[in-house]
Amino acid sequence: MSAESPSEVELFQQYVGDRLARGTADASLEQTLADFRAYQQQLNELRGKVHEAIEESVRGESAPFDAESSKRRLRERLAQESTGERQE
Repeated sequence: MSAESPSEVELFQQYVGDRLARGTADASLEQTLADFRAYQQQLNELRGKVHEAIEESVRGESAPFDAESSKRRLRERLAQESTGERQE
């Protein structure tokens, strides 16, 4: 049994409904449509990155997630940002 993907119109309706529910739907229709398209682009880019990460994992090119290391790097980055330093 396969489920059909929602159409772009259905996705847009859901997007607008979510914005209305959050109280952030005060933009014009044109601006809302532009925001929706930007959101869809971000989702597509994220899907591509996730797909790439899955493929790397399948090829054995990944390591187990180290939560403590990730938290340490995040704290370091936040500390640098709060002092005005930029890490490239």
